[in-house]
Amino acid sequence: MMLNRTVLLALAAALTFRLIIMPGSVFAVTYSVTLLHPSGFTFSSSSFVSGGSQVGTGLPSTPGSNTHALLWHGTAASMVDLHPTGFTTSQALGTSGSQQLGWGYGSATGGKSHALMWNGSAASVTDLHPAGYLSSQLYAGSDTSQVGNANVSVSVSDVRSHAMIWTGTAASALDLHPPGLFDSVATGISGDAEVGYGSMTSAVSDDHALLWHGSAASVVDLNPAGFVDSQATGMAGDTQVGYGATTTPVFGHEHGLLWHGSAASVVDLTPAGFTRSIAYGTSGENQVGMGYHPGDIGTHALLWHGTADSAVDLHAFVIALNPAFTFSSAIAIADNGSIVGTAGDGSFNSRYAILWTPCLSRVRWP
Repeated sequence: MMLNRTVLLALAAALTFRLIIMPGSVFAVTYSVTLLHPSGFTFSSSSFVSGGSQVGTGLPSTPGSNTHALLWHGTAASMVDLHPTGFTTSQALGTSGSQQLGWGYGSATGGKSHALMWNGSAASVTDLHPAGYLSSQLYAGSDTSQVGNANVSVSVSDVRSHAMIWTGTAASALDLHPPGLFDSVATGISGDAEVGYGSMTSAVSDDHALLWHGSAASVVDLNPAGFVDSQATGMAGDTQVGYGATTTPVFGHEHGLLWHGSAASVVDLTPAGFTRSIAYGTSGENQVGMGYHPGDIGTHALLWHGTADSAVDLHAFVIALNPAFTFSSAIAIADNGSIVGTAGDGSFNSRYAILWTPCLSRVRWP
């Protein structure tokens, strides 16, 4: 039976976020899904994607192992183990140009976590830990800069986190911590701006999403009216993403949020029917994260195009993989539309790194 044009468009839109209409055809952007989980690992997760490369973390199946920072180039077989000699554990969370960013600790660091940067191999590791701080971590980067946090000791029992920015060396570290805040962390960077969050007090669920432009004094509070807690998790251009909570406790009350430089610019991305959502990453035009509604067994990876109504359920492309995944989450999206995240089958420690790759499919024009 031949379907009419209206039905075809509706079917295509149900699994896609964009339609390209050309004479005689409708081309829909769909996704092919690649399982990046490497052989010999118990679990894995992918945290960032840039061009044809992905970074993340995995736990080797060897008894007694700890997490290793990992790098992929589009397939499970391409995995490069970035775990440096002398470290007990390591994680890769972002990229800076052609370099990979994260942290690790072990005998080489006196048991304290240190901000680390790699250039494609375990042996290439550079320690960016700044002098005078107890520990440090990197979360994200641009072509020239890196952001994260470093911990300082206020007293024997009071250790606090300060948002930091680097330009490739330990000595370049600049403290972004705003005066008057309890803690702060920088989680994303784009151009001359950085995002993250800061705790107003020592209380739980008292974070505010923050935006900086290269200095502690430049901080902008992005926490929207009506939200008791918020965090910014990533940015691209003039777009920031994250989540906020309308009530306490935070867990179970998150709303994925989108900003354009001010608290008043906020857009709630939570789709109709979902009770919670989180936006983790953005390419500017598009945003990715996860959502949950009462009909779900677990969370579903989501893609947005700037509004709640534009949400696309990326889990629909994951369920055909083996094992049969019951939950997924999208963490980052590249300029070319590639998306990374995790999926699981509900069993203990069942996390598997996932790559969604956009592709055009032709929908027949009647």
